[in-house]
Amino acid sequence: MNSARVGKAAEARARADCTTNGYQLITSQLSRGPADFLAAKAGQVLAVQVKRSLRSGGGIGPDEWNALVEFSAAFGAVPVVAICAPRKPVAYWRITGRKDGSGRRQPWEPFLLDEIEAAS
Repeated sequence: MNSARVGKAAEARARADCTTNGYQLITSQLSRGPADFLAAKAGQVLAVQVKRSLRSGGGIGPDEWNALVEFSAAFGAVPVVAICAPRKPVAYWRITGRKDGSGRRQPWEPFLLDEIEAAS
């Protein structure tokens, strides 16, 4: 399976998981923006970027990371990275700050889908 198919499969898993947890989705077929999709339910909007590995912040560089933070703020959404590692449940991480490229700890924390909190 090529990397594009693997990525699409990971996105499909994250979308299905969000839908199962009661979220309504807005997706972009080309996935060219900072978020792969927006997920919403009463009181909560998420801007979700899907990655396959937890390593190094999902492999998200500072520019992509900060673009997701800014995109989320524009929609009043919580910026979230969904990690879809093979043979593991989807894990969600909320971005808590901008990335500066210094190599310090990622500004993110584990996130539960049903956790409703105002976007920062």
